[in-house]
Amino acid sequence: MKSAAMSGTRRVARVKTSSPPPEGRPLRTLEGPGEPHRPPAGKARGDPADQPPPLRAYLLKEQLRQIYRLPAEAAIALLDRWIAWARRCRLPSFVKLAKTITAQRPGITAAIENGLSNARVKAANTTIRLIARRAFGFHTADALIALCAK
Repeated sequence: MKSAAMSGTRRVARVKTSSPPPEGRPLRTLEGPGEPHRPPAGKARGDPADQPPPLRAYLLKEQLRQIYRLPAEAAIALLDRWIAWARRCRLPSFVKLAKTITAQRPGITAAIENGLSNARVKAANTTIRLIARRAFGFHTADALIALCAK
């Protein structure tokens, strides 16, 4: 026997089952009958202004990650386009990031062109701090030195 509260909370999606494939389970689609969703006439399909903010934020993040995967000239051109997009995206955090990248532009361009990064230094520093934290309870520095020798 179902209670009134439970009957309103459990919902089952209507699923259209097509004819089963030659082997395995039947294919299931969540679309109802009729044509698929189409954007209104006059609107471009990929117009960034029509995208919801979480999608715009995801696309901005992914495009910024692509900068370090491209050759230097293409990366700098992509960075220019990314900054222009981020300035007009109406997401405050990305507008602020675009201003920061613009202010730090010479260093970022040099890092892209030369392929230099401080990642190895930061990794070594993190390892040293981890070893020092593990050796904190020992009475002498010899224990720390012994841990570093591994």
